[in-house]
Amino acid sequence: QIDQLRARVGTETSSTLTPPIQAVIHGKVIDTGVDAWVLRTCVAATPTADARERDCDPMAPATAAGQGSLRAVLALPLAGAIERLDPRVGRAQVSLKANRFRLAPFSPVVSGDTIGSIDGLLDADLDWSAADPGSLHGRIALIDGATTVVSLGEPLRRLNLVVLAQGSALRFERFDVALGRGTLRVDGGVDLAGFQQSLAGEVAPDATLAVVDLHGVADGMPIGTEGNTYGWIDGSIRFRMTFKKNEANGNVTVERAAVLVKEQSPRELQALAEDPDVFIYGRTEVAEAPAASWYPLSLGFEIQTPVWLRRSDFAIALRARGSLRRDRSGWGIAGTIEHASSQNWVSVFGKRFAIDRIGV
Repeated sequence: QIDQLRARVGTETSSTLTPPIQAVIHGKVIDTGVDAWVLRTCVAATPTADARERDCDPMAPATAAGQGSLRAVLALPLAGAIERLDPRVGRAQVSLKANRFRLAPFSPVVSGDTIGSIDGLLDADLDWSAADPGSLHGRIALIDGATTVVSLGEPLRRLNLVVLAQGSALRFERFDVALGRGTLRVDGGVDLAGFQQSLAGEVAPDATLAVVDLHGVADGMPIGTEGNTYGWIDGSIRFRMTFKKNEANGNVTVERAAVLVKEQSPRELQALAEDPDVFIYGRTEVAEAPAASWYPLSLGFEIQTPVWLRRSDFAIALRARGSLRRDRSGWGIAGTIEHASSQNWVSVFGKRFAIDRIGV
């Protein structure tokens, strides 16, 4: 039995980590038969000094969390001898309760090469039993969230996410975020029926594990990486992907889009990393051979209506269709890009030229 394991995240002197989170973990490993065990663990986390909010019982379901607090209970069956236990994830049970639980104190824990920081309030009332594919139910929400994505170079703000879980389906009741001067709204959902069945036992090699169906609308969303903005996009897109045990197939459809391209930046030298496609004898480190296992993926793409690219010195409308594939030999792309308007033009040295044809 593990009892009264305490953790404290944050400091009272740092404004970014105020108030600190006090967490308590209770755990019990119960012998239920010959080489059969159950690990029951509960976690209580709260910024308050109220001892009642830091108390939880691993033998009971998670109770409602107080203001600013979080409670979770996990029951995980184990098989084997005590020195070598094998977790039976297919029979696990999880219960999560949260009431305006602030995530900011966990920024030092999650920060790394991908995520720089996180913030926001977490609400949750979620229960799930892996042995019952239809048992997932509840609600989880992130309110007024914020995070820094290192590859984007600027923070995602006003992140609001509300997910409703019912049976095997997850539905986005709300999903919107601000980046720079733009916003993105997403609706749709995910069906996890096959995935939940796979946890309970073996499934056919071509069994469908999950189906993702999303629709997004962008309004002035910046396009760029590492703080460099190349343009802004308005439009809507639909994404549908089916994940099977042996492959994944999907489609991306651009219903409408218009891109305002940023004016040309000053032609100053910029330090670049070494080109990954150039091999320098004695200096370039040879990458390890790819793993023997690989997951085939096919993603088709189509632009239904012309996408306009505009800047002060050009206006070009394009259509495109094709597919992106990943197989044993690696990644590959095939398709066509062509002009979609007779009004395409480009200005060179103050002279405007009509573009007769574009084809790739």
